[in-house]
Order: sequence, then C-alpha cells, then structure tokens
Amino acid sequence: MQAVLDRLATELGLDESLPKEDDLVWTIPLEDTSITVTDLSPGFYLYTELTELPKGAKENLMVLLSTCNLFGQRTDNCVVGLEENKKMLSLSLSVPEDFDYENFYNQLEDFINQMDFWKETVAQWSDG
Repeated sequence: MQAVLDRLATELGLDESLPKEDDLVWTIPLEDTSITVTDLSPGFYLYTELTELPKGAKENLMVLLSTCNLFGQRTDNCVVGLEENKKMLSLSLSVPEDFDYENFYNQLEDFINQMDFWKETVAQWSDG
C-alpha cells in the first residue's frame, strides 16, 4: 500500500508522502475534504465525510438515501451512510482483493466522482 500511495503522491505533485494516521491508515488531502485510506491486506478501504444532513431533511431525500445503496447501482459499489450522530453523511468503499496501482487509482477516481455526486445531490435538497 505504501508504494501505491507514494506513487499517487508523486503523480499528484505532492512534495511529501501522504499523511499516515497509523501503520495501516493514510489520509489523502483534497481541497475541501480528505479521504482516509485503510490497508486491508488484501485490499483497501476508502472513507470520507460527505456533508451534513440538511436540517429538516425532506422525506424524499431520506427515501433516496435509504435506497441508494441497493445493489450498489446508484453508488458504484460505494456505501452512503449516516454517522452515529445522525447529522453527517459519509461515503465508503471496501475493495477486499489484491490490487495494483492502476486498479487503486481507478477505484479512487470513481470514489471521488461518487463523493462529488452525492455532495451535489444533497446540496440540491438543502437549497430546495
């Protein structure tokens, strides 16, 4: 995992390695958030906090969120979750298999696309 993340840091033009939280956990810093990467050996786990659940969330949004994970179709196999405090939405992805850099990069790219999609989707419900 370290070699994969070092290559990612180099390709992102970072001067240093990605921050390491402990032996198996790293952080990928992004503009307005971060993604936590955990080495599952084999595989990896990605996690990020998406956004706060809008106050007084409408029933239709709650139905959408409760069904979005069904068969992984709306989330590209990621999981949208509600944190224990019931105020923050999160996104996670578990890939429990061996991987190379290209596989990791593609999974990370899909994860970031899902992150952006769900942030925008929830923001629309906040505004409307």
